[in-house]
Amino acid sequence: MKDWHDPALTAALADLAEHDLTPARTVLADARDDPEVRSLRVEVLSEELIGSGRQILGLAMDDVDPELSLLAGAVAVREARVIAEGARDADAARMTHAYLRRAVGPSTRRPTSSTPTRSPTTSSSSPRPS
Repeated sequence: MKDWHDPALTAALADLAEHDLTPARTVLADARDDPEVRSLRVEVLSEELIGSGRQILGLAMDDVDPELSLLAGAVAVREARVIAEGARDADAARMTHAYLRRAVGPSTRRPTSSTPTRSPTTSSSSPRPS
């Protein structure tokens, strides 16, 4: 059960169902100056994207974008947790560590001069506890 009210996040989730990642990137960028909102959005989006970590990582490595990097790392950590929960042997533990190493990959990239360092206009729709 969702315990947040964030229309922008809700819309981004609907777009994810249609395989459109752009609104997810936008809602994260819009929350750069609000760590609580950004944290909530990363948590919810990464949970929804479990199983898509390889694709998100590929996009993050191709395009130096802080939102994609954050999302790729968060999804990799969630996927590692899923693997770790079912780990029963050394191979599963190695796979878990591989996913965690994957989470660090995008964060080691250096931003280019075209990478935005400030948030676009902040969204007026902030989550409100229900």
